[in-house]
Amino acid sequence: MAVFNTVQTFVTLKLTQRLYRERPQDVTWLSSRTFGTWTILSAVVRAYTAYNITNPQVYDICIWSYAIAGFHFVSEWLVFGTARYVRGMVDGGKGVG
Repeated sequence: MAVFNTVQTFVTLKLTQRLYRERPQDVTWLSSRTFGTWTILSAVVRAYTAYNITNPQVYDICIWSYAIAGFHFVSEWLVFGTARYVRGMVDGGKGVG
């Protein structure tokens, strides 16, 4: 999924604008590519952590990456108002929206 999401951020703004649907006009090619780069970086961190799950330092880096991503999405939703809770944002497609 991370590879697909990264590729789509470099090819189109459409899916990134769906995530930030309250202000899709604020999604630019630069912000979309930055989002894609973060996505692939976090995928690498998750994969590395999966192979080194017993290493506490690697595990902590992975947990912190989730915390930073969570802070980003929650702040865009509740503070900045650019995102709206949509199905799949947090719960893999089982929520409201």
